Amino acid sequence: DKPRSIVAEIDAQKGLRRYIGEVELMGKSPLEEDDLGSIAGLHTPRLMGLWKTRPGPRAIEDAEKALITHLENLGYTRPSCSVEIDPETLAKEAVKVNVEARAGAQRLIGSIAFEGNTGLDEVLLLEQSGLIEGGPFVRREIKEAITAMTRLYWKNGYSDVSMQAKTRRKGGEMDVVFVINEGPAYKQGPLILNGNVKTRSSLIYRLKRIAAGGPFDLEQLGELQEAMYRTGVFESVSIRTEKHASADSPYQTVVLDIVERSTGSFETGIDFNTDRGIEGVLEIGDRNLLGQALHGKISGIFGQERWLVSGSLGRPLFFGYPLENRLRAAVSDDRTNSGYNLRTYEVELSTIRRWDDDDISLTLTYAYEREDVRDLDPDVADEIDIEDTRTGSLTPVLTLDKRDDPFRTTRGWFYQTRFKGSFDQLGSEEEFLRWDHDFRLFWPLDEDGDYVLGGAVRMGRGWVMGDSVMPAGERYFLGGAGTNRGFEHKECGPMTEDGDPLGGLSYLLANLELRMHISGRFHGALFVDAGNVFADTPDSPYLRPSAGLGVRYETPIGPFRVDMGFNLDPDPGEPDYVLQIAFGHAF
Repeated sequence: DKPRSIVAEIDAQKGLRRYIGEVELMGKSPLEEDDLGSIAGLHTPRLMGLWKTRPGPRAIEDAEKALITHLENLGYTRPSCSVEIDPETLAKEAVKVNVEARAGAQRLIGSIAFEGNTGLDEVLLLEQSGLIEGGPFVRREIKEAITAMTRLYWKNGYSDVSMQAKTRRKGGEMDVVFVINEGPAYKQGPLILNGNVKTRSSLIYRLKRIAAGGPFDLEQLGELQEAMYRTGVFESVSIRTEKHASADSPYQTVVLDIVERSTGSFETGIDFNTDRGIEGVLEIGDRNLLGQALHGKISGIFGQERWLVSGSLGRPLFFGYPLENRLRAAVSDDRTNSGYNLRTYEVELSTIRRWDDDDISLTLTYAYEREDVRDLDPDVADEIDIEDTRTGSLTPVLTLDKRDDPFRTTRGWFYQTRFKGSFDQLGSEEEFLRWDHDFRLFWPLDEDGDYVLGGAVRMGRGWVMGDSVMPAGERYFLGGAGTNRGFEHKECGPMTEDGDPLGGLSYLLANLELRMHISGRFHGALFVDAGNVFADTPDSPYLRPSAGLGVRYETPIGPFRVDMGFNLDPDPGEPDYVLQIAFGHAF
């Protein structure tokens, strides 16, 4: 009779956690001990001993592979390498790692020749291959050379080209001969569009100009396909070609089979936080207005403390180049400022360039804004200059975003710097500068991302030139659910005697937060915030501290957050704690 279940008891002990304290290189190879860190990651302690390399099984295996690959790239035919911990140091925390590397025989490239090439010159092919006579002979680089030369043939219309490399050993050198079958040189024939119902053909032809009669270039067709996808209005774009090799001048006809996607959108929603109360959100848009891939949108935010209505028109490409362009107009009314209300009218024109899968972006914006100050409290007017303003400004913004997820971040970092200049030459009545920085860093404390430590540093500085006045909407404020959570909205900084926030020309804010998964969709957090707003830049800024804890509930639109922030050094009349409720993380 077999038992129905078996219980396995596992006794696991962490033991000693070792790090690499010494590295010794043995064997015959061109390697140097100083190279083992950069090539294979075998580092002794760095940064005054704070950065230590752990010699785990995976790290040792990766080091062996990296060293062998490095020797192969130098032309050594059968290199071998072993990395192991010295048995005499196993009982120590700082272990010695022995590296034995044997390079073997090295082979160099002798002569490089070409056979069968009539359409392209040997000098051009050799330059494209990247190979050098007398350089290391690496089979992988021979294959890469074939790929590079094949792409060169494609750009010149030889879409049927085939190529192989023959090698012959001569002593310690390898002679290389590339045997090429070029095939016909095709010209570009008609480009036929099939399936674009809403999108105009003229737009597609402008995205990438492919002239009939020029060399048939597969890469150009791929660039056109990529540009069409970047417009955001196509579900799929397939390329079909038909060869006419028997013609007096061989050519290929190209057919693009297009499936358009639905481009209209209608969205509604509700937002809530303790700073502004309940707000309704409405957005109507279309990404293919007039069949020209124009992204048009009308949106509005409506709440008790503010409302905003805006309209925008943009295009993700500029004559086929990945430059997003957008024209936006908006009017808003903000009653969250204690001591005055602010009505703003603005028109802005932006262009955006993105790189590295959108991780890096550069934005340049020209904006013309009109701010009307309403219901101004005399006490606020006595403290600072606030008046109706008209400003024209130019603002470049650089963004580097290496987070794994911008809404549910578990690792990575984010940095953004924004510099805003308002000058008379740009149509401004007030001349000023603003420079803001925002840096955030996230560390996972476990493999599943259930415990994440996040930190942020945000700062800004404003300068007013001559007799100009800093517009009310450009002043800095802190306090609330997204900044210093131990303070009410905008109440961390200079105040009037009646308790109205004045804002300032500079600020500094630091946040540290431990995020923890509790159960299901529930998460918890412990946080420390420190920051302040200053009338100018102080020599020794005092950052007002707060700390607290909170609960988050994951929703389809992000975490619903409830935080209790405690003011660690309250001034007379300030509350000891503040309850903050909002959607989304504080940073």
